[in-house]
Amino acid sequence: VSTSAKHLISGDMLIEDKPETLQKWQAANRGHGTPVLWDRRYNPGPWAWRTNDWAAVAQLAQSTEVGK
Repeated sequence: VSTSAKHLISGDMLIEDKPETLQKWQAANRGHGTPVLWDRRYNPGPWAWRTNDWAAVAQLAQSTEVGK
């Protein structure tokens, strides 16, 4: 979904390269859903789910961890 207000979209997972967007999304969804940080050089730092591999995203999506 291409939007300037991603935090308004509810879902089980949001994949994003901007940590601030993921934080807003998680807050708007009251902690439901799994925020995944798409790993880039410009967004270093710790994050629970971080990847730059679509196979890893698919594996996470199939796991029971998503949406909790």
